[in-house]
Amino acid sequence: MNKFQFSLDRVLKIREIREQEARETVGRRQLELADAEEQRQVLRTIGNRIVAEERRRRLGNTVAAALQAGQDYLNDIRGRVEVASAQVDTAAQELGRAQSAYVGRQVERKAISTLRDKRSTEYWFALLREEQKIIDEMALRRAGPTPEKPVLATAEALPAGGTGSGGGLR
Repeated sequence: MNKFQFSLDRVLKIREIREQEARETVGRRQLELADAEEQRQVLRTIGNRIVAEERRRRLGNTVAAALQAGQDYLNDIRGRVEVASAQVDTAAQELGRAQSAYVGRQVERKAISTLRDKRSTEYWFALLREEQKIIDEMALRRAGPTPEKPVLATAEALPAGGTGSGGGLR
């Protein structure tokens, strides 16, 4: 019997590669999301410090120009926080898409892998059946020829009298 070959091995290999690429994409998207969230948090912290500083200045009757500069800087920080929040949202959406693609690639690979396992099992069972057949034939040959079974007489083999015993009803 021929060596087991799975005709879809190349397809399976490609699907495994695509699954690995999708897994790596998910990892990159997770890192991007973490970076965007960290940047947003840093900007929020800076904004909160500015707000606290501004309150402290107001209590100390600071000059209006200093207050205006602080307010402008605070508005700039709030804008950056909004941009960072949008980046976090985008990164989260991309991560979701990457995870969906990864799961899809896993399903594709598992389908081919399951088919390969099934075909391999069928191959090995066929091989075992063939081996058993050969073993049975060898056992029959070793035992020698079987004695011939007696053949029952047929009407054609009987003498013209019909009964074959010579006597009988006439």
